Amino acid sequence: MTTLSSLVAERLNNRKFQVAGNAHGLSGAGTVFEYQVDGTAITSTYQGGKIQTGHQVGHVTGPDTFDLLFHCITRISYFSSRKRAHQPFEQS
Repeated sequence: MTTLSSLVAERLNNRKFQVAGNAHGLSGAGTVFEYQVDGTAITSTYQGGKIQTGHQVGHVTGPDTFDLLFHCITRISYFSSRKRAHQPFEQS
């Protein structure tokens, strides 16, 4: 039986993604995210570009959406933390 979490896991679990562009955010070219999915739980670590280290935690909300909390430390020691509700997921 296919579930929402299995659809997301199929596309995200143990995969790495590099940011192609993000003009208004801290992550950008050179930032790499590595995702893990366990049931409806999503976690990731990320680094690169302006980001020294970062983490995300969240849960699946739909076949192409999830809610995420994240925090990171930049290379200039700036700390950032936010919630991204219903983050759309598009696979290219």
